[in-house]
Amino acid sequence: MLKVLVPMEIHQDNPLIGIHGARPTYIEKLIKNNLMPIFISPLSTQKMINEAYNMTSGVYFIGGEDWNPALYGQKKHPKTFVGEPERDKIELPILKRALKDKKPFLGLCRGSQGLAIATGGTLMQHVPDAFPTENHNPNKTYDDLLTSARHDILIDPTSKAYKIMKIKKTKVNSYHHQAVDTVGNTLRVAAKSPAGVTEIIEHIDPNYFCMGFECHPEADKNGPFEKIFAEFAKEIKKYAKFKKTI
Repeated sequence: MLKVLVPMEIHQDNPLIGIHGARPTYIEKLIKNNLMPIFISPLSTQKMINEAYNMTSGVYFIGGEDWNPALYGQKKHPKTFVGEPERDKIELPILKRALKDKKPFLGLCRGSQGLAIATGGTLMQHVPDAFPTENHNPNKTYDDLLTSARHDILIDPTSKAYKIMKIKKTKVNSYHHQAVDTVGNTLRVAAKSPAGVTEIIEHIDPNYFCMGFECHPEADKNGPFEKIFAEFAKEIKKYAKFKKTI
């Protein structure tokens, strides 16, 4: 079975008992596409991380708390909450390694923001500052995603995202107060909200599956983003075959 590297979230609801894991909807999308998650934790040793990376043919970054703005050369905004600094330390090196190896990558929410940072981009630390009239539901909870208000995104018809989904416009759920501001020179913006918030980013190499989505497509049972997960699985299969030939 095809294996995907997945760094786990850290939940500290109880200060005495931390939990490292992933919400079921993240995992369900992988299983639906016959992908086996290989989880790593900030507690994993570097040897464990290396072994997990080498045994997998794709990398999948899930949501979580805000990245440390020092990683992209900014001071901390009053609304920024760096709640998982341990993840920052293990995820950026993994992502930079995946980019170098052109290993298929899919990042959701925090994962998309990490992709921008890894390529030299920056984040908008509090979306309401720049786009006060557009509600991205930053005060919702993850459990609200299936019923939360939707907003449109406009997909660039020259993008890989459009090539996969074949739509120029769709509605997405929203659960974030930060977003990608700028991307490095190996990425491009593939979709924005009507007000201009970056919603999808992707690698400029059309033959490399490397994409980030600000929304949470894993929280929806069906929809146009199912094609993204299917394409991710397809590209992982191709990468696995390539690994066997070298």
